[in-house]
Amino acid sequence: MSGKWLRSLMLLLLCGGVAILARGQSVMSVRRPDGRQARLAVYTPASGGACAPLAVLSPGSGDDRGGLTYLAAAVQRHGWRAVMLLHRERDPESLRDRLRNGRFRHDLFSSSTAPGDYRDRLEDLSAALSWAHARCRAPVAVLIGHAMGAVTAMLEAGAGNRLGLEGRDRFDAYVALSPEGRGPIFPADAWRNLSKPLLLLTGTLDDAPNGSWRVRAQPFADLPAGCHWLGVIDRATHMNLAGFGYGNGAIEKIIVPTVDAFLDDVRAHRCAALPNQPGLHLSRQ
Repeated sequence: MSGKWLRSLMLLLLCGGVAILARGQSVMSVRRPDGRQARLAVYTPASGGACAPLAVLSPGSGDDRGGLTYLAAAVQRHGWRAVMLLHRERDPESLRDRLRNGRFRHDLFSSSTAPGDYRDRLEDLSAALSWAHARCRAPVAVLIGHAMGAVTAMLEAGAGNRLGLEGRDRFDAYVALSPEGRGPIFPADAWRNLSKPLLLLTGTLDDAPNGSWRVRAQPFADLPAGCHWLGVIDRATHMNLAGFGYGNGAIEKIIVPTVDAFLDDVRAHRCAALPNQPGLHLSRQ
């Protein structure tokens, strides 16, 4: 990746991300259990009436404010209330600091291994759930994460880990895009006790920090039998899954109906077959 490409992406994230957030959703600060503030972007579905199902989204650290926006907007159109966690390490000043110190490229493709970073994200998650529950009790709730957000989702679901963190498993199902395989965060068999519905999505160009996309598929092999899915998308990159990069429009057209179908099943308390699509290879555990 060239320096020019990185600078262009940085400008998009720092300048364009605010414009993305300005369309069709509200941004707010809410109190976390530790007394600090969490920032949320809330996408409210057009349909009124009964309490909508809840989808909480946790983007990766390098995604900035545009990361997973396409998916938040999609689940909103599908009748869900979407709450995007605007984690502090994704603030513009943090991104500028990482660019100055040469860490931006690393953060785009690698997940932090610092326990404090994930503890902070779990605090944001608690704040989002408290805010949502104070308004109405959603019939079902799903946590969706990309990269570092996918790690957050697996920690919350109860995956064994080397960080000394315990998730509370407060969701009915989980979606992990660019999940983390075995390594400094998750040991072998970390996912063997996860029983709730789970959708893992990666791409054949979604390289992990310690190997190819096949490392990202490792959690699937460790899962017990249940409503657990792995989707591998031809030629999808790490950034495509976040909603950026060359060809991401075509990749989104595969991801969105797959996630929508999974959410439909969660809402209906069933585990039906997900739709077959060209370029998508699905497996069920």
